[in-house]
Formats: sequence, structure tokens, C-alpha cells
Amino acid sequence: MDTINSVPWTQIFSIARGIFIIANILLVVFFVFSLAKSRHYRPKFTLLPRRPRKQPTLKSEALREHWQAILRKLESGGSEAMKIAIIEADSLVGDILQRLDYTGEHLADRLAKLSIEDFPSVEKLWQAHRIRNELVHAPGFEISPSHAEEIISVYESFLKEAGVL
Repeated sequence: MDTINSVPWTQIFSIARGIFIIANILLVVFFVFSLAKSRHYRPKFTLLPRRPRKQPTLKSEALREHWQAILRKLESGGSEAMKIAIIEADSLVGDILQRLDYTGEHLADRLAKLSIEDFPSVEKLWQAHRIRNELVHAPGFEISPSHAEEIISVYESFLKEAGVL
């Protein structure tokens, strides 16, 4: 029992404390040094750029021919031909938006993802799509030839803004 009391515990603890303080300082210095050296290997993070608009692969003669066929249907003057022209134009816009990576089950889902900054005619496109829905879903819904031309011109202006016509 006398041997335990004869040990200078306060001196041992102060020496151990000093050793641990020095070890902590060395570890911090080593950590800062290794962090500075590893900075070279870290990835470069940047803010996400705006998603670039991809040009669809349809920018070709096939697209122009399809669009010309829609215009011919409109010019034929028949009520049913005008309705079909509007429905086909709406479908073409939906296909183009899919190719531009705007996802969604329906055209309305894709239109909701468009911004006015990218496509200034998006509001008119919504109106044209609503009229198309009336044509398809409301029995007896009629449209005048001048209004049909107006709607087709909205689809055409959108296709030009998208850079596919």
C-alpha cells in the first residue's frame, strides 16, 4: 500500500497530459498538411448549368414533309380535315418535346415543364392544346377555318422556337 502512495501520480499525469497535448498538436498539423496536399485531387464542383436544349434528330426533310402534310390538310378546308390537322400538329409538338427530354405521360405534363424564357409562345401553346382537347373530347365542337389557321400558326411558331422547323 505504501508503494502506491509513494508514486508521484501528479507528476505522471502532468507528463502524460503534456504528451497528449503535443500529440494532438502534431495530429492537427498533419491533418492540415494532408488536407492541403490532397486539395489537388478533389473534384471541381460547379453550379449546375442550364440544361442545354438538344436538337431533335427530326430536323430533317421528314419533319418538313410531315408539317407540310398538316398544312395541306388545313388548307383543304373541310371541317374534319382541319380537326385532324390540329390533332396531328399537337401530336407532333408532343413528339418534339419528348425528343427535347421533356418527360411526361401526356403533352400537358410536358408543357408544364416549359418555361417562358425558353419558349415565349408557351402560353399560346397551352391554349391551342386546350382547344385540341375540346376537339377530341367534346362531341359537336366546331372550329372556324380562321381559328384553325390561328391554332396551327401557334404550333408552327413553337416548332420554330424549338429550332426544328
